[in-house]
Order: sequence, then C-alpha cells, then structure tokens
Amino acid sequence: MRVQANDGNFLNLAEVDVYDSGGAELALSDGVLGSQYSSTLYQASNCIDDVLSTFCHTSYDDDNWVRFAFTSSDTAFTVQLTNRNSANYDRIIGGNVRILGASLETLG
Repeated sequence: MRVQANDGNFLNLAEVDVYDSGGAELALSDGVLGSQYSSTLYQASNCIDDVLSTFCHTSYDDDNWVRFAFTSSDTAFTVQLTNRNSANYDRIIGGNVRILGASLETLG
C-alpha cells in the first residue's frame, strides 16, 4: 500500500491503519519512505506504531510517499489515515492511497 501527498508537498502522517470488511485491523510492515526529512526522526515505522505523537515525514519533493507491505493476503476494505496532530494539517489534501500488488503495480 502506498500513500502519497499532493505534488511537491511534504507527507507527514501519524498513523496508517487498514481494515478488512469485518473491521479487523490488517497488519502492515516494511515501511519505506520515498524521501526522508530526517535520517533519525520521522521514520516510516512511526506510521504503524499505534502512537499518535510520532509521525513519518518525507522531504519536500516529488518522492513524497510512504509504502507498506501487508503481512497477510486478506483484502483491504478501509484505509484510515491519521494526520500529524501538531501542525501542517493541510499537507495531505489532494493526496492519494494506492493498493499495490506484489510487484508494486497498482491493483486498484
């Protein structure tokens, strides 16, 4: 799964949660940022740590995305993004979420 901010903007999210059709949360792993604002802070793993005071953060460029792998083959039904709670709330406006296949091609 890949979350991307609008063109040229930072991406900074507190949490990314994915649920199946029954409402069970699907586990995500292997977070990768397209670009990194800081090498020690704001890692991709902050988006899936269930702590709303931490967040992932990209640089200000066209590689403003974060990608995660599903740990099961269950079907994603709902994606919930929790925005950074301290500032810059508008950075995700115009962004998108894509569900990717094993080859990282878009499935839908």
